Amino acid sequence: MYRIVRASIQYYDDFMKGAGARHKLVAPLLLLVSLNRFEEERVRGTAAYINLCDLVDRMKELFMSGQTRYHHFGMLLGELQALGFAIPDMLPSHITDPETLREQIDLLLQFLASRYPYDAYDNKTGVHNPKSNEFIFIQP
Repeated sequence: MYRIVRASIQYYDDFMKGAGARHKLVAPLLLLVSLNRFEEERVRGTAAYINLCDLVDRMKELFMSGQTRYHHFGMLLGELQALGFAIPDMLPSHITDPETLREQIDLLLQFLASRYPYDAYDNKTGVHNPKSNEFIFIQP
């Protein structure tokens, strides 16, 4: 799941440059491309990190609603936590515009549906062992 989202974020970033507001939607998601970048922005408390905190909080709410449409959010958040993204430590500020959050959620749903040709952006370095439920991922 993370591989698809990560590669889709990179694809979207590359091909939506110059698209104004649509391209700005991906800014907080770019923090999920690199754990180092995530940590740097977390320490600095940047606007992108604050937006990401609100987005993660909204993803949790939608997942907990039990609606099938948001089922993958639980898996994605679990994978992010396993990879070292401090998901439980992310506290929402509730300052991100609700319309922006809605559009970012829609964008994530597109990524999770594999609607973007992400293969060129996927380094395919990850293994999930279903017997032990262990996920091994080497961050590029």
